[in-house]
Amino acid sequence: TPYMLERTQAVAVVNEAFLLYPSIDGRPAFFTPPPVDHRQFHPDGANVRETYGLESSDPLVGFIGKVSPERGFEEGLRVFREVKRQRPEARMMIIGRGPHRQFLERLSSELGIAADVIWAGYHEEDLAEHFRAMDVLLFTRTGSDEGHRAVSEAMACGTPVVSYPIEGVNAVLGTLAHRMISNSAQPEALARNVLSVL
Repeated sequence: TPYMLERTQAVAVVNEAFLLYPSIDGRPAFFTPPPVDHRQFHPDGANVRETYGLESSDPLVGFIGKVSPERGFEEGLRVFREVKRQRPEARMMIIGRGPHRQFLERLSSELGIAADVIWAGYHEEDLAEHFRAMDVLLFTRTGSDEGHRAVSEAMACGTPVVSYPIEGVNAVLGTLAHRMISNSAQPEALARNVLSVL
């Protein structure tokens, strides 16, 4: 990073928290959130509820990411368990693929929620249709690019996003941040935000 920045006069960052990083070293820096392709991600259009046998009235909690350790899936499942205690009819849809799925399937069984978790797999071309099917998207860990792109894309589809307090999410959620970010990184706290949205 120092080599790349050596002759750089200004810096754009995809996470507002990066503006405070020492590597910026006093250069002019600008927050530029990851762009959203509004040709794909918009609130109008089809959704995939029928594909998965879901009624329009079924509360659907979503989660997306590479299905690997340290990506927050365990927290997401625990949040969903708390939601189901208040809304037993709720379902959860997980979008993504990866080596951690077998472990997470066992965890969902241990938590008593396995029957209500939909493993949708990886989606790209029809990702917007999956976002539009959700009533709310959980965000419990930063993604690989740390720009929180999934948050922006889901919101562009009209899907509310609730999040643990994660660096840079405030800037993406804007005026909704105080309602959508939990006051602690605990499943019970984030479940309260989910239930408020539902």
